[in-house]
Amino acid sequence: MRDDLTQTLYNDFPALYTGMCWGFETGNGWYQIIRCLSISINNIIASASLDPSQFTAVQVKEKFGLLRVYISTTNNAIQDAIYHAVQESSRTCEMCGGPGVQIARGGWMRVSCEPCEAERVRIRRKDTRRYNRRDSGTMEVE
Repeated sequence: MRDDLTQTLYNDFPALYTGMCWGFETGNGWYQIIRCLSISINNIIASASLDPSQFTAVQVKEKFGLLRVYISTTNNAIQDAIYHAVQESSRTCEMCGGPGVQIARGGWMRVSCEPCEAERVRIRRKDTRRYNRRDSGTMEVE
């Protein structure tokens, strides 16, 4: 996730994201899902008069094409909120945030829309051609 989006989440939800070592390991497209989840978790904690310092995110990432959120302490309401965020990620392009579908290619699963997937494939092919040219001893000029 872009640094500015990461910093906004850290600033807006300092108690929730105080213990994350690796930052947000997702594409920018899931920012809104993570933001809504953060608001839900804060509301759950506040409405139950719980200590916010007990509920810190340990890791927020993509795994097997879906959003994964690991919290140090949780309850049923927070687990339900996380479940709904994961379900939303299954139909949201991780790169742009538009409607997406789950794609499994080359051993990797992801949620992508058609334009973002086409761009990803185009860049990957270009990088593969560049790598193959370097490997064969020829030089590429761009």
